[in-house]
Amino acid sequence: MLPFVIYSIVYLYNVIVIGKWDDIYQFNSFIPFYISAPLMYLLTYLIALVIRKLNNRKNRIHHKQMTKAQDDDLDEVAIKIDVYGLGRYNGLHGESGNIIMNLDILMDLSDRYGIRLEDLTRAYSKGVIDGIRETADKR
Repeated sequence: MLPFVIYSIVYLYNVIVIGKWDDIYQFNSFIPFYISAPLMYLLTYLIALVIRKLNNRKNRIHHKQMTKAQDDDLDEVAIKIDVYGLGRYNGLHGESGNIIMNLDILMDLSDRYGIRLEDLTRAYSKGVIDGIRETADKR
């Protein structure tokens, strides 16, 4: 909403105050600007509110799906394989000089399933290295 507010102030100044711009939106032609401007702010706010509500709903659904998927009991080997796969994906698709380790995810997995963090970081790092090597071999 901030870009709209800034643009509307610039528009108001250039169209109404100094008359430098043409009124391309015709805000001042049919309704006085002191009525059309608040209406536009209200409309923009309502649009932003609807977008926020839809986004929050989508995020809640996604969170429920992720929570349900994480509730399934997994064994240590399956988790290490998934962590390796995450590292490999980042090694394949990331910039080799700028690979980020998702430590928050690894710490959560370590706490949740009782796997040593060192083992998870080792699996992740191995995946990253293998992904980088695969990328280098393709070149």
